[in-house]
Amino acid sequence: MKQRLAEGNPVIVFIRIPGDTHYAVVVGYDEQYIYLADSLAENANASDAQYNRVLTTEEFEAVWKTGTLLPDNIYITRFKKAGRYAQQSFFIFSGN
Repeated sequence: MKQRLAEGNPVIVFIRIPGDTHYAVVVGYDEQYIYLADSLAENANASDAQYNRVLTTEEFEAVWKTGTLLPDNIYITRFKKAGRYAQQSFFIFSGN
């Protein structure tokens, strides 16, 4: 996932929230934190133009393990070709 972000590709993650699961967009990371744009206002803990939720790497790893029938650590991304996104350029991955 971090490789995809470093390449400039957006990453949508499937995560666990209290009592349910949810999708959020990972917009960045550093050595300690993962930065998300989360559509659920109750999850917001930051106020930045690019993100509204910050989790430590450990917190993110915990919510990324969804405990559902689907594999853990699922994410969706798009790839650019020649600097542009192709119409059919979505891919689903499982793993870090």
